[in-house]
Amino acid sequence: WYGPGPLLGAAVVGAVVGATVYGGRDRTVYVERQPVYYGPPPVYMQPPPPPVYYQPYYVPAPPPPGYRTYYGPPPVYYGPPRW
Repeated sequence: WYGPGPLLGAAVVGAVVGATVYGGRDRTVYVERQPVYYGPPPVYMQPPPPPVYYQPYYVPAPPPPGYRTYYGPPPVYYGPPRW
C-alpha cells in the first residue's frame, strides 16, 4: 500500500531538481515538505456465514411383519421369462 507519501516525496524532489537546473546556481531554493497524514488502513469486514438450518433426521417406520425385504426377481430363476 503506497498512499500519498511517495507521491509527495517525488513532487518535492522534482521541485528541487527543477529549480536547480532551470534557475541556475546563484540562488538557494528552500523547499518545505508538507506533512503527510496517513489515514487508517481499510478494514475489510467479512460477512458472517449464513445460518445452517438442519433438517430433522427422518427415520422410516419399520415394515409390517408380512413384508419381504428382498427386492428384485425371485431367487429361483434368472433369465428370460418362461411362457
